[in-house]
Amino acid sequence: MTKIYEFPVLWAGWEMDDKGWVALDDSGKKLIVLSNHGDEYVASIDELHEKIKVYKATIEATEKALEMVCAQ
Repeated sequence: MTKIYEFPVLWAGWEMDDKGWVALDDSGKKLIVLSNHGDEYVASIDELHEKIKVYKATIEATEKALEMVCAQ
């Protein structure tokens, strides 16, 4: 077997890090909260934009893998 294309496969949830939240701080400001190995932290908007880029790239790569196999 020769590997000719590699694409990512995502797993849902990793050490309880499968959820994010919108939260309010004491002043009423909305924040994004994520977790890392179960420890919650305030995330930046840029971090979520980067996650979306990764999700889109993963979808595109997976679609390409399917097209390569289905086009036989």
